[in-house]
Amino acid sequence: MKRTGIEVLGRRTKTIFARIMGGILRNMEEFKLERNEFIELNDFMKLTGICGSGGMAKTMIKEGKVMVDGKVELRRRCKIRTGQIVIVENREILVV
Repeated sequence: MKRTGIEVLGRRTKTIFARIMGGILRNMEEFKLERNEFIELNDFMKLTGICGSGGMAKTMIKEGKVMVDGKVELRRRCKIRTGQIVIVENREILVV
């Protein structure tokens, strides 16, 4: 039997596709990652306006208020890459 469409895609690609489609349905925000292959979580929080300062970002991460791909993230220098979803205070942001 010949496979077509999404069946041909690998597991990682299927996951990213599902996240994007879910984001479209839930009005997820998008953050465009430019020039670099990753951004550190604390810098990401400052650039997206979640936090006004690095100290505030550090505190929120330390208190377990930040989720990356559905798991609580406690590392402030965690590398955020394309396809990941960051959830903070009812904001869902897809990195594209």
